Amino acid sequence: MLKPVRKEDEAAIVRRMLELGYQVELDALTKVLEQEGNVEGALKVLDMAIKSKAQAKGRRYVITFQDVRPFVRFDNDLRDENQMVSFDYVILRDPTKFIGPYAEAVGYIHLFKNRYDKMMEIVRTRPDFYQIERLGNIKGSLGGRKVSAKVAGFVVSKKIGTDFGAVTLEDDSGYMRVMCAGDIRRKLEEFLLDEMVLAEVESLPKGYYAKGLSHLDIPERAKNLCPAEVCVMFLSDLCLGTPDFDSQAFERLLGWLNGDFGELDIVSKVKYVVLNGGLIDDPMGRGDLRESEIESHYDRLADYIGKIKRAVRVFVLPGESDATRRALPQPAVLRKYAKRLYGMNNVIMLGNPSVIQLHGVNVLLFHGQSLDDVMAQLGSRGPMKPSVGIRALLRARHLAPTYGQGVPIAPEREDLLVVDEVPDIVHCGHLGKPDDDMYRGTLMISTPKWIRVNHGVEGESGKAALVDLSTFQVLWRP
Repeated sequence: MLKPVRKEDEAAIVRRMLELGYQVELDALTKVLEQEGNVEGALKVLDMAIKSKAQAKGRRYVITFQDVRPFVRFDNDLRDENQMVSFDYVILRDPTKFIGPYAEAVGYIHLFKNRYDKMMEIVRTRPDFYQIERLGNIKGSLGGRKVSAKVAGFVVSKKIGTDFGAVTLEDDSGYMRVMCAGDIRRKLEEFLLDEMVLAEVESLPKGYYAKGLSHLDIPERAKNLCPAEVCVMFLSDLCLGTPDFDSQAFERLLGWLNGDFGELDIVSKVKYVVLNGGLIDDPMGRGDLRESEIESHYDRLADYIGKIKRAVRVFVLPGESDATRRALPQPAVLRKYAKRLYGMNNVIMLGNPSVIQLHGVNVLLFHGQSLDDVMAQLGSRGPMKPSVGIRALLRARHLAPTYGQGVPIAPEREDLLVVDEVPDIVHCGHLGKPDDDMYRGTLMISTPKWIRVNHGVEGESGKAALVDLSTFQVLWRP
């Protein structure tokens, strides 16, 4: 509702703007005062208009209605495009309903057998590796003859020397140690432990040599874009409950989403918000928080979501610091700790990882715990962006290929971490750095933490990625 304008308020603003060296046209001044209702609020809006005007070419010192137009709201501004496009989302995969671990010893046998079967299904979709040989069959039928064959196996170990490298592969029939030279030796650096590798090998008197090595990988393809102009906001790692939580930056983001800071043409297109894990401070790891404290953190998150004044759907996933089990895959945050979130009509609680479809665009949501292991294995190649780690997971077609390192993996009946369907967008958090990149038609996004200082690097925290599903263009806000 617009507020009445007082003449003394107009005069106070005119004086202040003249002190700054600016004049304000009457219609611009009236509209800003009607919206804000007080001098302080109106000056904040005019300050944003001045900063925007200063960045434009042909700078002038008169603030016009067009200058303030992006920073004021009109009754229909946040309705037209947002309400013209209906919600269109499908939960394609949520591990919450399928988690049912075996006893550890038996469970891991089933888990890795299922992983192998799923990976082999992916292998058979590749025309160049449609027919492959089992490792045991090649070794058993060698008989002194020279043999060339195509095989597939998990990387048990690898060794990279100055001139030669070696990789040991395993399938359900046995092991094979393969020597690598030249460009193939250098390519060994890309492969992760326990990743399935496709290899073209040749037997020579001193053993087996690789003529080629490749990832399962995702195919090269065109972007699968949405015909409607719909935007999704991705963010992660709020870290509610930690003293370093940047509440000011997060509330500014909510204000932006409500249209308080202009850019209404963009804001009006946002229909979905993804909160991808790391929602609260580490209750399950530290063990020193009472249940009431954990619940209070999720209640605070519900309060924040309740401040969103627009019709959006909010997807909420856990990370390693949230109130659910730590091992992957993770079921959704336990209901007993997040009753208010479960009771909100616009909130959808999911496990980690999950796959959702938004207006025909498949989005893989994974908090990203395994990226620590991935980046450590690839670290010899120098400093890397998070998108390099996400790309390694896409190449491996698995979200946590390496077993037995930093990330616990539960002994499930089915390996729910295999990337059997190619996603159009992959969103991860965890690493704490903002990044986005394209790989073979898939948009990769990494979102940072919402803390005041992120590993001592300013400017890398407190950001959300805004993705236009019709173009895959990424904007960072606030």
